[in-house]
Amino acid sequence: MNFSFWVEGVCLPAVSAFGLAGNLATIYVLKKKHQLLDLNQSFTNLLICLAVFDSLFLVFANLAYSVTAVLHPNQSEIQMMATPYIIPLTNMSLTGSVYSVVAITVERYTTLKQTENQRPWKGNVLIMSIIFFSIFYNFVKFFELKIDIVGQDVHQELPENSSTQVLYYINATWLRRHPVYSLNYIVIGNFVVMNLIPVVLLAFLNYSIYSTIKRVTKLHNQISQCHRCDTTMVALLFSIVIVFLACHSCKLVLNIYEAVQMLQYGTIHYWPSWADKLTRWNHLMLAINSSSNIVIYVAKDF
Repeated sequence: MNFSFWVEGVCLPAVSAFGLAGNLATIYVLKKKHQLLDLNQSFTNLLICLAVFDSLFLVFANLAYSVTAVLHPNQSEIQMMATPYIIPLTNMSLTGSVYSVVAITVERYTTLKQTENQRPWKGNVLIMSIIFFSIFYNFVKFFELKIDIVGQDVHQELPENSSTQVLYYINATWLRRHPVYSLNYIVIGNFVVMNLIPVVLLAFLNYSIYSTIKRVTKLHNQISQCHRCDTTMVALLFSIVIVFLACHSCKLVLNIYEAVQMLQYGTIHYWPSWADKLTRWNHLMLAINSSSNIVIYVAKDF
């Protein structure tokens, strides 16, 4: 059994099962007992949004990658024909998850700043913005892949037992192969939108939250219970950032490698075995990220 089977066929479903159970349980608790948890409504809605996007990513990632790894070398016609549509949905879910984490940090930041006559951002506004952006940014991915069907003769010792085996190949469309699109959207766009902007926002906002809380904790005895909860929340937010950087590092390395090839050759000229293994490992790391986001919050609140 090869690397793909163990990473995508065994580890990915195992991690996803744990993540789905945690996310679904969290959604249930937040919906049914949010008043007992002493969380404001905006923060609660954003946590539910994060859990939903993470759960969708885990489901779509397993449909796209785990099924293929488990069945290999056999193929499922339904799964192969659906892959060009499942992968864009996977990317939409991932984008929603990433920016839900950013939105939670924004909500915490603006909640702290309301003591300085600044109203906190409403959770529903952030959620609608995340949904719209995730769909809008990734919609073009529905036109990136196609399925080529090839018939291959299977010869047996007796001619009458010979048959034709249908093979399905996932290939890039002309759009995905176009150097302008590949360089600007796939390489540069994904790096900026899915790595640079989230990391910069998370780092800046969490530093601002830390600075604000450090200032107000000098008057610890006068701080309200809400602000004391925000103090412990800072550690959780920094944990989210660390997990995000660790789990998205593989994707960043692959984006840089693609960018170098695009600049040198105008296309992905060579994809070595280490890059293929890192791609599969990246799928697992992203699943770990989607399985651990809620756990970090649950560690404190539940």
